[in-house]
Amino acid sequence: MVKKSIFPAGEHLTVIVVAAGRGTRFGTDVPKQFLPLKGKPVVVHALEAFSAEFPKATIILVLSADGGLEHWQRASAMYHGTQPYIVYGGDTRTQSVRNALDAAKKLGIHNESIVMIHDGARPIVNRGMIRNLYNMLAKVDRIHAAVPCYTPTEAMARVEMLTVAPTSRDNYCSVQTPQTFDASMLIDSYRRLDAAGGGVYDDDAAVFAAFSGQPVYGYQGDRNNIKITRPADIRIAEILMEMPVPYEPLTITEQYLCLPPGVSI
Repeated sequence: MVKKSIFPAGEHLTVIVVAAGRGTRFGTDVPKQFLPLKGKPVVVHALEAFSAEFPKATIILVLSADGGLEHWQRASAMYHGTQPYIVYGGDTRTQSVRNALDAAKKLGIHNESIVMIHDGARPIVNRGMIRNLYNMLAKVDRIHAAVPCYTPTEAMARVEMLTVAPTSRDNYCSVQTPQTFDASMLIDSYRRLDAAGGGVYDDDAAVFAAFSGQPVYGYQGDRNNIKITRPADIRIAEILMEMPVPYEPLTITEQYLCLPPGVSI
C-alpha cells in the first residue's frame, strides 16, 4: 500500500536537530556541536544536508538555554540554508525532543507529516540516506518509524554486575540518526510517556517502540555517519569528509532494510 502523497521538496516534513549539549563531557569550553570542522561548525554541516535535500522542510534547532543561542548566532554566519526555528532544550534529551515536538505542533503538523530527528553532533549525514528514510515512511503504508542502523563489528557481551556475558552480535545493531517517524504517532507516544509519569529514554525510537504499539524498522546505516563524542573524532570526521560520497537515493526494497527473517514490507 502507498501513503496518500509524497512531497519531494519536504512539504509537511519537520526536521528536528538536537544540539542542546553543553560540552561538559567533551572537555572544551565550546560545545562539540559548535566546534570547527572543515571551516564550519559541526552542526552547520548537519543542518545544510537536510536543507539541501528538503528545501521546503520546517527545521527546528534545539539549543541549550545556557549559552546555546550565543553559540548559534556565531555559527549561523557560516550557515547557508533554511533558517531554523530555535527551541530551548531540557535537562535530558527526551525533554529536549519533547520541547521541539511542542513547537512543531504550534507551527502546524499536517495529518501526513513526517518528522526526522537528528543529532547535531553527526555532521556527515548522507543525503541519499536522508531521502531514503523519508521515502520509507512516505511510500510504504505499514512503516511508521525507521532508523538507520548497522551490525557492530566488535564482539558483544551483556554486563552483569562485575562480569560480562558474551552474546551474539547478530541479535544487535548500532542505531544512528536521523530517526524518522509518522509525526502524529510520535507526538502521541510522547503524550503517553507523560501520562505514564515520564522517564528518560536513550533515543526517540525507544519512546516510539514503548508507547506506539508499532514496530521500528531498520534501514542500512552509514558507518561514516559518526557522532562527535571525543576530541579525536573531529580529526576522524575531517578524514571521512575528504572521501567522495555518491548521492544514491535507492528504491526501497527489502535489500536495504534491516528486517528480521520472515518479515517483509
